[in-house]
Amino acid sequence: AGMSSFVFEFLCGMYDQRVFVCSRPRAALLALAEFDPALSKQWAGLLTADNNMLAHMTRDLFDSHLFAEEPLTQANVTETIVAGCRRKLFLDRQTALEALKRGWTFRNIDLTLQLAAMPSSVMCALVRGKVAVSAGDLTEVVNWDVGPSALNEQVSSFMKQLIETGLDERGRLRLLRWCTGLNALPIDGLRQPITLLPLQVDQAEADSYLPVVHTCTYVVELPTYSSYEVLRERLLRAMDEMDAGGGCEIE
Repeated sequence: AGMSSFVFEFLCGMYDQRVFVCSRPRAALLALAEFDPALSKQWAGLLTADNNMLAHMTRDLFDSHLFAEEPLTQANVTETIVAGCRRKLFLDRQTALEALKRGWTFRNIDLTLQLAAMPSSVMCALVRGKVAVSAGDLTEVVNWDVGPSALNEQVSSFMKQLIETGLDERGRLRLLRWCTGLNALPIDGLRQPITLLPLQVDQAEADSYLPVVHTCTYVVELPTYSSYEVLRERLLRAMDEMDAGGGCEIE
């Protein structure tokens, strides 16, 4: 999701030097994979095909502006694939990419030299944030304070157990989104930690309540659930209802 790595290579003017290099076709295919995974996989298979397998294809299928209707062969397949990637990623979208670049220009100053010093992966991380959130990442952005106004210590331990062992990578990202409204973890962390507070309900009925989240302030209110299993089930239910567009109380 978000801006692809090729966009950043374009913004820094390094796309021909780092992406579309005939000696490194897989760099071009890797960039294409973010735009069209199926096509990238199909073209990657051609790199190891013999002439008999390539005989039914012609080079104009990859870039009709650059190539005539001539046979695809082992001798020209690498150059052809790289040119096809360039057509798909750059030439067919050049107008839109140029407009985007103008939006990145700061007070008419060309930032190409500054951006070129950074790998596209770093620029992606700065803009996208971390979309692969580890248990440690999530644990670090939660305030585990056990002071007088904080969450019951046992429920806090249930929550920590959920983060550390009860969720896969997708589940941790969903929990981050549920707590904060963010689709990724900013590269420099959250502006403030996620705070866990007790939800004031009748203790005898606590297990029947869903948690409440205030995404503007990153505050999560949790009932004093009776067990880890109950907390996990209630939180997963709350995240499911978030995905469905309603259900738990989100501010």
